[in-house]
Amino acid sequence: MRVTALRAALLLWLVAAPASAQPRLTLHLGPYDEIDWRARVARSFGESDREGDEGMLASEENAIASMVTLLSQVRISSAQTVAGRLETQSELSALLATRIRDVAARRRSSRSDGSLTVRLDLDFTTTLGPLVAPEFGGGKPLVALVCPTCGQRWPEKRAFPEGVATGAAEGPPITGIVLRAGTLRYQPALFPRLLDLQGRQVYGPAFARRDAALVDGLVAYLGDGDPLIEERVGKRPLTITPLGVRAGCDFVLADADVHRLHGSARGLRMLQECRVVVVSGGVDRAGSAP
Repeated sequence: MRVTALRAALLLWLVAAPASAQPRLTLHLGPYDEIDWRARVARSFGESDREGDEGMLASEENAIASMVTLLSQVRISSAQTVAGRLETQSELSALLATRIRDVAARRRSSRSDGSLTVRLDLDFTTTLGPLVAPEFGGGKPLVALVCPTCGQRWPEKRAFPEGVATGAAEGPPITGIVLRAGTLRYQPALFPRLLDLQGRQVYGPAFARRDAALVDGLVAYLGDGDPLIEERVGKRPLTITPLGVRAGCDFVLADADVHRLHGSARGLRMLQECRVVVVSGGVDRAGSAP
């Protein structure tokens, strides 16, 4: 089978695209502040040499300021970071500080030298998500419609019955989707996308339910063998190996894998429910396409 010039160009672009750093699922900013994408937890630290309630309040405000700085490093999507949004949306910093103050867990302590410290912990995905979320919905399956009764391809010129869910055949009883990234070089993001070779969205905000994405995260980033994988995608997940990475955080899929996802009503349902895990490690590949 001959590969079209466009397909060949896309594959060449995928191979030649500049590689980012290896996946950093834990980001450290200073000796105490960190973002852990596996646990979805951000931690910041503040201290003050003042005494009593005044010192504790100052420590907490320092920890909140550190948390805002830390969260500014988070990538929202291939096109945006929190830092970029803070520059263009002046009220976001105050909204974010208020949100941190309301939801962060606090650990207060005093040191032998009399200084007071506060440690903040929060789920940064549910904290940031509602503040920076894109539009959800509107995605159209990239695989032709099929008859809801027999599973055969629906004639293009015939109107689909009203009130009947569009989509593909029911497909195998999968319980989730595992994207086996191996050692692909990518950056974790709040709202990454899966793309086909033409750059069309296969999964992302267009195919996810807003409530599921903001509560559970669009994807979970986990290491190979992590017990949380089964908790997210069940015992019978569909496993997909991407061809490569585009724009730092979006994964490019082969046509056959696009069909596996959009050619099955179960696959589309798993996408809607955000039952998707990106697994790093275990496969020795470094951002190249076949």
